[in-house]
Amino acid sequence: MENNEITTTTPSPKLLEMAEREDRGWYRFGMITSVLVAIAVAVLGSIYVNVIVGLVCAYFILALGTQLGHDCIATDCFLGAWSKSIEMPGVIFSLDLDSIVFMLVYRFIVAPIISLLITVGFGIVGTIGALLIAAVTFPFNIVKFVKECI
Repeated sequence: MENNEITTTTPSPKLLEMAEREDRGWYRFGMITSVLVAIAVAVLGSIYVNVIVGLVCAYFILALGTQLGHDCIATDCFLGAWSKSIEMPGVIFSLDLDSIVFMLVYRFIVAPIISLLITVGFGIVGTIGALLIAAVTFPFNIVKFVKECI
């Protein structure tokens, strides 16, 4: 008789520590990048628009940029919106020359452009939603983010 036991091996503690350090490095990179972008937006917004608008936009960008590397609802909203694509339906046509040319033009030129525009539209709407969600959830998650980065 064969032994049908499933054996599992656990990774070594050193390997787990290296993976955790690498994750913290990406978290730190994300937080530093979001802070720098937020400072730039605050300065440029203050110069060209208004101080309040610059600071609010900087807060939104800081909140979303910090949460993108973590397991948060804002990340799900942002990535879910940009990962969807629209597949255009096929075209029913007859076998004359004009219909074949129309089908080729539609299939290879018009349909991809319409699909891209719809995908970008959904992505922009999802990004706006993620910015709003991130602005609300950021104060509640900041302690967790700092603990994960240290």
